[in-house]
Amino acid sequence: MKKLAGIVFLIILFSTHSFSQDISGNQNWKIPQDYKEVEAKIVKNIQWLENNPLIENEESKEVARYVMKWVLGCPHLTVKLDGYIIPILQQSNYEYVDDLQGIYLFGKMLYLINNQGIETSEIDSMVRGIVGILNAYTAIKNIKGDVASNETLEKFKELNEEGELKKHIQDMVQKSWETH
Repeated sequence: MKKLAGIVFLIILFSTHSFSQDISGNQNWKIPQDYKEVEAKIVKNIQWLENNPLIENEESKEVARYVMKWVLGCPHLTVKLDGYIIPILQQSNYEYVDDLQGIYLFGKMLYLINNQGIETSEIDSMVRGIVGILNAYTAIKNIKGDVASNETLEKFKELNEEGELKKHIQDMVQKSWETH
């Protein structure tokens, strides 16, 4: 019985592992249809990266490169780069900011993928990017412990839990516009 349970566990582990990180197939995307055909893979890989944010091995790096190549080349969806969130983390000297930059961009793209065909909002895109960061932050803290805590991210986490994250981002963007 223990042997059967062990085999079932390994099958589940490896099937989930390979399913979540599927970068197989054509990566020579040229036309919109090529990009659309792998959207489901991109979504799963973004979700996997949010839950496994530390790019510490070649497999993780390969998944991140795959997603980034798709994001940068995708002709039917465009992520707007903003200068709001990552600079805040850089100012706080957060050790894992480099790991979170791609996660933010990928989270914004995930919002766009999931909302095709309807009017999208840059604020909602930013919020989804931050939610991606918060997912990654939780995973980092689970791995590294409290030493990976960050005051700014804890504030974002609290705002998200209270349903106030979107309003906070709107206010932050508005203040930025007023000062420029």
